[in-house]
Amino acid sequence: MFEHCPILHAYKDNVDEILQQFKDYKCKVPVYGAIILNPTLEKCLLVKGYSSKSSWGFPKGKINKDELEIDCAIREVLEETGFDLTGFLREEDYVEVILREQKIKLYIAPGVPEDTYFEPKTRNEISKIEWFNINDLPRSPHEARDRNWCGQNFFMVTLFMKKLRKWIKAYKRKQRKGTSNENEADSSSEPSTPVRNFTTSRLGMSPQSPTPSPIQSP
Repeated sequence: MFEHCPILHAYKDNVDEILQQFKDYKCKVPVYGAIILNPTLEKCLLVKGYSSKSSWGFPKGKINKDELEIDCAIREVLEETGFDLTGFLREEDYVEVILREQKIKLYIAPGVPEDTYFEPKTRNEISKIEWFNINDLPRSPHEARDRNWCGQNFFMVTLFMKKLRKWIKAYKRKQRKGTSNENEADSSSEPSTPVRNFTTSRLGMSPQSPTPSPIQSP
């Protein structure tokens, strides 16, 4: 291609260097996505790539030029699960890791019903979307590397598990505190707003919502 294209001909002697620079750049582009939790905060939603060697992970992807971080997370989740998180995420609710100079930031969305309908909007990218019990997932990369771990690869999930468990613990504590304050309030007062609660109406669902597709969790 570099030999026959006039525009690229000047770079034909530096093809390897250019390709390596591009690979390095791709590995440093920040990634954003979301950790979707069920109402009890006991399960999280994971996706698996189309390749047979793909690992399980949280829905996420690289940010576009001039795109806001939270907008990137919403776009990637929508593309990979068909679920629109617009208005559901808070800037302060996230976990973040740095992996080989690449920033990976996942916003946390608690309270999503398990019977929510999920379906990827992109072809040949996501093969499975399932709920997993958080306590059943490996707790560390070391555990995830064990090939006997249910025959599945959860390495990218374990990178966030410690911080996620810490966030869930703090979230539950905040909920308990909010409940306690409500019980102490005067009965004539307006009820305090719960920390957050996703309802089927906010999700755009109805009693006639379609039955989950095969890609939905069993």
